[in-house]
Amino acid sequence: MLLIHQLPAKPAYVRVKIWRRLQALGAVAVKNAVHALPASEHSQEDFEWLLKEIQDSGGEAVICEAQFIDGLTDGDIRELFNAARDADYAEIAEEARAVAARLAETPLTESRADLKAQFARLKARHTQNTAIDFFDANGRQSADGLLRGLEQSLTERGVEPNADERAPNAVFESLTGRGDDGESHYESAEHPSSPSCAPASHRVCG
Repeated sequence: MLLIHQLPAKPAYVRVKIWRRLQALGAVAVKNAVHALPASEHSQEDFEWLLKEIQDSGGEAVICEAQFIDGLTDGDIRELFNAARDADYAEIAEEARAVAARLAETPLTESRADLKAQFARLKARHTQNTAIDFFDANGRQSADGLLRGLEQSLTERGVEPNADERAPNAVFESLTGRGDDGESHYESAEHPSSPSCAPASHRVCG
């Protein structure tokens, strides 16, 4: 499924805002201003909300289901999705190693509240990334193992790790920009939130 859009030259923040929305949805750029999501009802709904936001910002957009005939294959598109997720998993893994190293160097008498907060942020980021890991990227297994090991280390040192404590609906709303009522709850452009995540099993294109 493709979103083809054209954004106004000004204000400049609109381009940044839409780019962040697309990244948080897990969409990949096929060409300039052409982004893809695996074909599903959820993807269509996400793109429709983004299309409306683009139009409200003075831009133009269309959504279509497409079949690539030449130049790109479904396998090529799948690799784009996996490469994007693997890059995120690699960053999460690197940060998890850094937190584990700091934990090992921190004396038992010192507070580990900052490490607990870092772990919570990492766990939340990992959860968001796995939610848009449509084709089971290879990097997930390594990131999963590192986070489990870090959680165990924190527990063994008397630090009770906790992820985001907000209610599930509140987390969903902050990611999608809209709540269960279907109404748009996007934040202002100066403080953009991240849009939603789609299910993990999809066709690449229509």
